[in-house]
Order: sequence, then structure tokens, then C-alpha cells
Amino acid sequence: MALTWFQSGVNDPGRQETAQIRLPEGVKLTFCTDRSLTKMLIDGDLDAVISAHAPHLFEDGDPRIVRLIPDYRDAEERYYRATGIFPIMHTVAIRRDVYERNRWIARNLMTAFEEAKRRSFRRLLDVTASHLAIPWGNVYAERAEKIVFGDGEPWPYGIEPNRTTIDAFLRFCYEQGVTARHLKAEEIFAKETQRSFKV
Repeated sequence: MALTWFQSGVNDPGRQETAQIRLPEGVKLTFCTDRSLTKMLIDGDLDAVISAHAPHLFEDGDPRIVRLIPDYRDAEERYYRATGIFPIMHTVAIRRDVYERNRWIARNLMTAFEEAKRRSFRRLLDVTASHLAIPWGNVYAERAEKIVFGDGEPWPYGIEPNRTTIDAFLRFCYEQGVTARHLKAEEIFAKETQRSFKV
């Protein structure tokens, strides 16, 4: 089955791809500069849109746009239980020349982000001074922690606790033509971040 992708901005036209992509056979990519993905969806030219952020029209309640999977949270929980894959939102990159001059910077950055995460999560669960302005916000955070992370660390950093997700990500990158070869996790993270220590 042939697959045709259209790339543009979600709400505004003209998003440009900067990466060199070698698409697999049977996949066609068209760059659109005159209309947004939302406009093409509303006009009936697209069957669906995949984006990191929902279209503004959807957020405004436009009935012409609906979720493909209405009970997405349940579907995401089932997917996680079946695969062990929890999508990673961000990664931190260091410019190569800065890293080469200061090899310690990678481990220090990781330590700083781990501490910031620990403090932030502790604030999320604090029922005496809620930082989530919604009812039962801390209960939702606790539920997510138990379902996704079990008794482990919430949003763990590093390769090993994220091995399943990172390996899947790198496999998908290769299969979808984003990378020229199937990379391994150890190739894309600084060596100094691949081990941890206690003081």
C-alpha cells in the first residue's frame, strides 16, 4: 500500500524540513507551503493529521475535527503495558566543540536535570500547596506515577531505564529513513552519561 504524507505547519502553512530524509519505498512526501495541515483537513484533502499539538480549531471545539481514538488515555496505557515504550519528549544536546573541551559538562548537566526533576515531581505531589490548578491534580500525578513507572523513578533519565523506548525510537528512525543506518543508544549519548555513581 502506498502512503502519501503532507508536511506543513499545523495551524500555519510553510513548515520547512531541514533534515535529509531517505524515505522507504512506497512512501511519498509532499511539502505544502500554501495551506496548513488543519486547512487541508477541513477542506477534505487529508484523512488525518499527526502533530505534537492539537489544531487550534479542535481546541476551540470545532465539530469537524475529532480525535481518532476518543479514549486515548486508556489506549496509551494499554500500549505502554504491552510494549514498555513510554515516548520521550525531549533530549538535551551539547554542541560538539563545547563537549570536547569540557567532557565533564555532560555528567554535570545530567545531574542538574535529575535534581530539578526530583524537586519538580515532589512539588507536583504536594497536597498542602498544590501546583496543579485542577481538582485532584496530585491524585492524577500519583496515578500516572503508579501506572507508568510502578515503583520506579518517574521519568527516568539515562539509557538503561529507557532502553526499550530508545531502541524502538532508533529502529523507527532507520526504518523511516531518518537515519542512514540503525544506530545504537550508546552511539548517541555522551559516554559520561552512560554510568552513574553515588557520593
